Amino acid sequence: MIDEDIRTFMISILGSLWAEPGMITEAFSPQIAGTQRIWYRRSSANNDLLLNAACQITTTEFDVEVVSNDIAEAQDIAATLKTAINGYAGPMGNSTALLAEVTDHDDDYQPQGLGEGDEGFYFAGLAVSIIHT
Repeated sequence: MIDEDIRTFMISILGSLWAEPGMITEAFSPQIAGTQRIWYRRSSANNDLLLNAACQITTTEFDVEVVSNDIAEAQDIAATLKTAINGYAGPMGNSTALLAEVTDHDDDYQPQGLGEGDEGFYFAGLAVSIIHT
């Protein structure tokens, strides 16, 4: 499933340290508040269907937030992810990405991955769109 595939792909970009529990979490409030981490969630998915209802390709969009107590570090990690994922086409876990695009979130984006105990932490937000089979 693309939700787990993108997590695995981010770990392959950033290294095995990010495979530790709580370092990259999906769609729920962080269990380890006050730590550097990446939070992501699927914000939408659209299946393109043929007239016979067979699914050809799917476009899935994610919100990705890099959280750190150092704003420069959050921005650097986000830049590393953006550079590696933007324009990517190829295997992504059990999925095949036909095209991945990454943009910075708008200034008015409200972070979802910050929770209680995260005072003094910063986030860098990315919008990731993956067209995949």
